[in-house]
Amino acid sequence: MKADLSYSEFLGTVHNTSIDDVDELLTNGSTIGARINNFLQHTMPACYILDYTRKKYIYASPRMKDLIEHPISHFLDGGVEFAFKLWHKQDLKVFDEKIFPANLDFLKATPPAEYSSYLFQCNYRGKRKSGEYRHVMQESFFIKATSTGLPLASIGFLYDVSSFVTGNKLNHRIVRLDKDEKSGAHPSVVQNNTFISGSEEITLTKREIEILKCVCDDLSSEEIAQKLFISKHTVDNHRRNLLEKTNCKTSVGLVRFALENGFLKY
Repeated sequence: MKADLSYSEFLGTVHNTSIDDVDELLTNGSTIGARINNFLQHTMPACYILDYTRKKYIYASPRMKDLIEHPISHFLDGGVEFAFKLWHKQDLKVFDEKIFPANLDFLKATPPAEYSSYLFQCNYRGKRKSGEYRHVMQESFFIKATSTGLPLASIGFLYDVSSFVTGNKLNHRIVRLDKDEKSGAHPSVVQNNTFISGSEEITLTKREIEILKCVCDDLSSEEIAQKLFISKHTVDNHRRNLLEKTNCKTSVGLVRFALENGFLKY
């Protein structure tokens, strides 16, 4: 017996079925409006305007507080230095050395009058006040520029995409938004880059990888020592080194690191 209906079958099943109180459904603004507002509150992006000349955010929307768990005043007063403290260190290194330089190279080859035609996207891990890292998608427009094409300000939007993004892969895209009148083409990706955050910094020894796999098998230090014929003291040292190298706080973090970086291949 078929348990579920396809979408087309569902539509055919409910076709012409009476709702009866359709007027009440449409006019019950207090209930529907409250649900819409609640939805928008959790899905609308945090917005900011950044003045590069002063390294200051001159505007931040109320949604920013929900995203970073800090008062908006901390974001506005602390400027770029405060914002960078919220970035995962390895992701910030990729942004600083690869993503932003790629943006600048593109802008230098693009007339400033066309800046608003392009959307610059990248994802990274951001730390909330609780210490939890969340995956964030940043979308930016660059506004105003020097005669040499250096941007002076940007408008950005931040989305929490933790439900869809995992691991340490950073995707960088430059998208042309306006319609090309000659070709009729709609928004298109003009540049697409992928970077693996921390790939250069984190190098595990053969023994550390063995210990990591044992941790993922939920073995205690004593059990790992017996399995690998080494002392518990040696195991504890390796575990401390693993936590330090991977920037993890607990064994749960090590398991997540192992999964996200391909160390578990059963």
